[in-house]
This record gives sequence, C-alpha cells and structure tokens, in this order.
Amino acid sequence: MNEEQFIPFHTTDLAGTRVLVLAPHPDDETIGCGGTLALHAAAGDPVRVLILTNGEKGDVFGRFDRNAYIAIRQQETRSACASLGISDVMFWPYEDHSIRIIAQQRILSRQL
Repeated sequence: MNEEQFIPFHTTDLAGTRVLVLAPHPDDETIGCGGTLALHAAAGDPVRVLILTNGEKGDVFGRFDRNAYIAIRQQETRSACASLGISDVMFWPYEDHSIRIIAQQRILSRQL
C-alpha cells in the first residue's frame, strides 16, 4: 500500500483566482503561505494581504519605541511581500492579542 492510498491527494491549479490573506501578525503571511502567494503573484493573480494586528508584542525586550517598532514591522512586511511580487498590503491598527476581545465585545453588544 502506498501513501496515496492512505491519504487520497491530488493537486489543484489555483492560478487565475483572486487571493485574500488574513494574517494575524506581521510576517505570518510570508512564513505561512509565502510560496503560494509568490506563485499567484507570478501568475498575475490579484493578491491582497491584510495584517490584522500591529505586531507590537514582537519586541519582547522593549528595545524600541512602540510606534517606531510598529513602523519597522510594517516596513518589513511590505518588503517581504514585495519580494514575493505583492504590493497590495493593508494593516489594521489592532494591538496584538486583541482580536478575540474585540470580537467578543461586538458579539455581546449585538446581544444586548
């Protein structure tokens, strides 16, 4: 018995589709699916990357001013995406680890 019999698998060509990446933190888009994004960009597919949080918690030793560090993370993300052929990068201003809290608050406000 071979691997394909245990885990049925076949590849699918996804080129020719629009791509939206929701990345929790700066650099997650590149580390998580950078190769796939590069293939889409090379195929001419529209790719948008949306970074949900500002990445401020990455400075665990507090070596940088908060706003300066956020700007560094954004520039690193833009540079990484550019190397993959992606220029459509957006940043939401939420703090790291705050998305769940914000979602819970919105759910509660709708229930009240």
